[in-house]
Amino acid sequence: MFEFQENTTIFNKKFVDIYDATNTLVVAEVGFGFGLNFFTLLSSFPEQKFHYIACEKSPFSAQKLREIYARFGCFGELFDEFVEKYYVLDGNMIRVNLKNAILDLYFLETKRFLDECDFEADVWFLESSNLSNDANLQKDVLKSVSEHSKKGSFLRVFCGENFGESFGEICGKSELESELANFGFFIEKFDEFFDEFSKKRKFFNAICLAPAPKNRREIWFSPPVTRPFKRVLVVGAGVAGLVAAVKFREAGFEVVVTEAKDAVATNGSSNVAGILMPLVCKKGVKLGDWHMSAFLRAVSFYRNFSFCGINLFEFCKFCGVEVVLDELEKSRFESFGENEIFSIFGERAQIFCGAQIRPKALCEALASVLDVRTGMRLVSLKRTKKEKNGGGESGEQNGSDGFGEKFEFVENGGENGEQNGGEDEIWEATFANGEKLCAGLVVLATGSESGALFEGRLGGEFADSTVLQSAVRGAVLHAGFDVSGRAHPVSGKAYVCAFEEGVSVVGATFERFNGSREFCEKDKKRILFEAEGVLNSAVLARLWEAEFCAGFKNDKQIGKKFIKFYEIKNLQICKCVKCHKNSLNLTKNEFKVAGEFAGRKCEIFGANVAFRSYTSDRFSLVGGVHDGARFCQIYKKLFWTKRKACGEVPAHFENLLVSSAHGSRGFGSAVLAADILVDIALNRPVGCLKSVLNEVNPARFLVRKLKKTEKFVENVRS
Repeated sequence: MFEFQENTTIFNKKFVDIYDATNTLVVAEVGFGFGLNFFTLLSSFPEQKFHYIACEKSPFSAQKLREIYARFGCFGELFDEFVEKYYVLDGNMIRVNLKNAILDLYFLETKRFLDECDFEADVWFLESSNLSNDANLQKDVLKSVSEHSKKGSFLRVFCGENFGESFGEICGKSELESELANFGFFIEKFDEFFDEFSKKRKFFNAICLAPAPKNRREIWFSPPVTRPFKRVLVVGAGVAGLVAAVKFREAGFEVVVTEAKDAVATNGSSNVAGILMPLVCKKGVKLGDWHMSAFLRAVSFYRNFSFCGINLFEFCKFCGVEVVLDELEKSRFESFGENEIFSIFGERAQIFCGAQIRPKALCEALASVLDVRTGMRLVSLKRTKKEKNGGGESGEQNGSDGFGEKFEFVENGGENGEQNGGEDEIWEATFANGEKLCAGLVVLATGSESGALFEGRLGGEFADSTVLQSAVRGAVLHAGFDVSGRAHPVSGKAYVCAFEEGVSVVGATFERFNGSREFCEKDKKRILFEAEGVLNSAVLARLWEAEFCAGFKNDKQIGKKFIKFYEIKNLQICKCVKCHKNSLNLTKNEFKVAGEFAGRKCEIFGANVAFRSYTSDRFSLVGGVHDGARFCQIYKKLFWTKRKACGEVPAHFENLLVSSAHGSRGFGSAVLAADILVDIALNRPVGCLKSVLNEVNPARFLVRKLKKTEKFVENVRS
């Protein structure tokens, strides 16, 4: 086993000076390697909370990391947990939650890493070999490091034995000191040590006395600053709302979820089976970056999340997903080259960590540990009276809080204590049944109904006609036999889930302008037409010839009873009518009709129709809700100044967030969206590439209009 004691002693000398177990320390690193600095910190300061942000342009594979960890034989449990959550996502980032630490690991070169992040570090670790050999670029990096530092933060730079590797060859000691001084750093000490490979190394410490002012690029996309709050109202009980709610609960807040329908997961999250897989675009395309990052975040969440006795792994089968590729899709997959996420074989690809999930059951499990109130359709949202009058004294409540019983809060509030400042509720939500709820922060996750916000139906001040959303209709068949013949799901133009608990789900998404929730023969034909490339001809012929069960086809009421009974008892409908007449609660007439078909082979016994929300550019809507009128006023000259620096921050409605338009990949993107919202709410570094975060920003459509024409502002005013 490698002996770390000497290194750890040197490593800790300066760190002890800023140790603060009551707050989260932000630590940044250029050159993550295999995580020696990261794991040393976690082991040396087990009570300290860290947000560790690092980049590595030449990452080790997961297998190589396992070999390194086995060689050194230390940090065993931390290493094991880390490597299970580790995937190399070239040109993107991953987030890993370990112990008391959040690790945001970016697989980027140094300059782009700094451009893609927005944080201020308490501690910096720089590996000189990760800095460019271009002197001008090195200066840019040092300036950016200073921009990303707090006043009083400390910097440690690791160099080669002769202090001549990369950085030193260009700058030399005196020039290096001079450059660091230009960007507000004071070099405190030079020292040396032997690294993990017994090579003699040098390092120096520097203190940031005056951080460089930030040059905020595209400041109009900056996330809002959130005011301290106690209570969270989540509107919408689909996967986006429920995952956001449970994330806020985990962070220490009291949460209420409202749902317009009479049950949770009644729309896009209502299927009995579905597939967790990414949308794969050509490497470097932002839409693909969003979905790939979201997919890996979701894999980690569903595999590892446990809360109040609910283990989400129970609702997911991580068996991989097979993808049927056409020529265009194949070129997209091939653009990634060899990777740890999927492989290509012929005209198909295998996504290794893809999963078959049970969406409805998973949502119902999440709802069981939350305060969910159904039958509450939001009709208006406005600031509370006290908020309109400038707010009350810190810690006062706004009269009746509308949450019913008195809640017990985690001491000091969110994230185990950092955000519950005892501030007033900001928002008052009114529902169609006349009830009102007040909250300090509101999350709108209303899926295909989310157009109500930007259309101004919840309040005219929220209206923004540039946000273009639509609902796309999807449908699935429930077949009573093994349709795919595989132990894993298959996806193409249609998708087929593996046969599980007596049902195969075959589905497709289509029809943007059809608002009907009734399944019909036309839907069956469309699904089977799309499934031609996924299923073999014999199975397709069998499905074409199959009839719906009698109740579903001829009597909607009987059909509902059949389907509900089937889902609960997992029995073949055509065999159970007579034996379970009482359980089905059939009338004599219904029993007679059902009995006529009890002996028939009803291989398609049910179906489901749901709507998914999309935007015109296919990105989700995630982040703070912008104030369109004030936004136009602030950036009225954006047509002329879009390429110039701007110091004016955007206008948002305080503590109002949105997560919607997740489309057919909602069980992936909803998890990343929830993390982004919690990051924004806690005013901590957001775990997402800035360039990708800009693409899901709800204000992006307005920004595009403002950049395109000056006349748009005049139209808004009129």
